[in-house]
Amino acid sequence: MYCPFCGRETAENAVFCGSCGKRLESAPSNENKPEALSQENTQSSENVSYYNGSQGGPGYPPYQTKKKFFKKNAVIISAIAIFIALAVIAGLIITSSFSGPVASISKAIVKTFNCDSFDFSAKIYAGGQSFDFDGTIVFNPEERIFELYAEYKDYYGHAASILIKDGISVSDEGDYIDRDDISEALDSIFDTYEDIAYETKKEKINWKKLFKTLHIYNDDIDYELFGEVLNNFLADLNDPDYINEHLGEYKKERKDSGTVYSFDINSKKLSDELTDVFGEVFDIRRQETSISNNFNSLTSSTVVYSSDSYSVPFFGGDDFLMEFTLMSGYLSEFYFDTSDLNVEVTLSKFGDTEIDSEVIDKYSEYLEQSK
Repeated sequence: MYCPFCGRETAENAVFCGSCGKRLESAPSNENKPEALSQENTQSSENVSYYNGSQGGPGYPPYQTKKKFFKKNAVIISAIAIFIALAVIAGLIITSSFSGPVASISKAIVKTFNCDSFDFSAKIYAGGQSFDFDGTIVFNPEERIFELYAEYKDYYGHAASILIKDGISVSDEGDYIDRDDISEALDSIFDTYEDIAYETKKEKINWKKLFKTLHIYNDDIDYELFGEVLNNFLADLNDPDYINEHLGEYKKERKDSGTVYSFDINSKKLSDELTDVFGEVFDIRRQETSISNNFNSLTSSTVVYSSDSYSVPFFGGDDFLMEFTLMSGYLSEFYFDTSDLNVEVTLSKFGDTEIDSEVIDKYSEYLEQSK
């Protein structure tokens, strides 16, 4: 099987091309090997490591070598910060006395994050690569606790694991174990969480102070107007008619897995609506080029996967789909899909799980180095 976009050989039944990253399911079939590959899509084999050890050859996407998957803890810290930010945002929405789809999802997120622990499973397809994660999260921001154990495996069989406990990150990639002290970074995140949580619990939020806490303060922002506009926008987001008219298509269905809230969003509509709603607040309309006119460059700069030859934007294509499944008041499933990225997350054992003691014992010598 060959990619109809770049001409390189791909694995049978692959969802994405391993060379150019294009989604294959929507592409016209092309079973015949192309006569020649374009120079633009042909990669040099110099200084490129491949998982099977070969240098070059179609069908084997470039691999970042064994010792680099968990090496950069900045990625892990950013993921933790985003995780905690979701809890804050969801809490902000439900304290605003809204009712509707977004409020229901936010209540489920808050209940999930407040249950202290849960197991998770995630499948990610990006840039021609597939990644599977399974693990456990222990999370209590009031007690300043964040613990994680996750096992990772990709399509080509490369396996790794990571343990975060007591401010220490231990990544294990078989013949290589890396240990990092991330306690200061976690403390900084929890400090910010406490400041934001304190501000958002006030009867009237000081948005100027809140933005400063998030280190995104700007003199051009009308903070008083922002609070009013945001409140109205959140109310609109809980109106199915508003979503269908201004953003895309909204559906709510009851299935065996729970209640599914589905948002099929048109990227251009979303960009235009955000510009119209928040334009005056952020002084967008007085700029020479609006966010709406610069949407392609804006979205392409938000990258979730990259290699020497291509990158995968978070909001790829003209539309993106988000589905939230709620069961017993918890967020049990999340699905996100664009033309370049596919994410499936399943959560379970809410408040009834912990990191296996055998895992902690296995890496105890690395954890105890900090004591």
